[in-house]
Amino acid sequence: MGVVVYLIISVEAINLNRRQSNFIDSVTHEFKSPMASMKLYLQTLHRHHIDQKQQGKFYRVMVEDLDRLDRLINQMLDAGKMESVSITGKVEDVALVDLMKNCADTVCLSYQVSPKTVTWDIEPCVIRARWVDLKLIFRNLLDNAVKYAGVEPEVQVMLTSSDNSHITVQIADNGCGIPTKQRRKIFGRFGRLGVELEHENIGTGLGLYIVRTVAERI
Repeated sequence: MGVVVYLIISVEAINLNRRQSNFIDSVTHEFKSPMASMKLYLQTLHRHHIDQKQQGKFYRVMVEDLDRLDRLINQMLDAGKMESVSITGKVEDVALVDLMKNCADTVCLSYQVSPKTVTWDIEPCVIRARWVDLKLIFRNLLDNAVKYAGVEPEVQVMLTSSDNSHITVQIADNGCGIPTKQRRKIFGRFGRLGVELEHENIGTGLGLYIVRTVAERI
């Protein structure tokens, strides 16, 4: 029995180390890529005469790189908050539709896609919760949906209330989906599928971990 327990613990430790290694690869890449890009553009602007049109293009790319760094830092800060025992923020009436649309606008702007990427089949509702908790949940869910949607991303948000006390929110995208056996894994910390540097969409593996953790504490 002791040997079996030891083997289980060892396998879990190996899996955690693998996820942490993926996370380090991901974060290193996420930091280095935009920084290298900005450095190149700044050096070019400093050393060469660039016409105004080209300068505008350079500045737009650098802003995109800064947005990418901002998303990464915010997600890591959000994950850090999950480790805190204390829960801040007051419980209040939250207009859920307005909050979700605000999150969707932020995500679409971040990925430079049209706000029409997200379509809505919803009905107005107000729930009692911490505003910051709901923002963390829906910002990360919508970010995940837009990021992993198809080449021409389509995301649909559906909200229904079965009675006065239960609300169901569904978020669907036109991406390739996740194998059934892997669906529990992606809600773990650093949980991503495959080898990190082989992913087309780089990420930290923290978004859905944040969603799960916040949902469990509400």
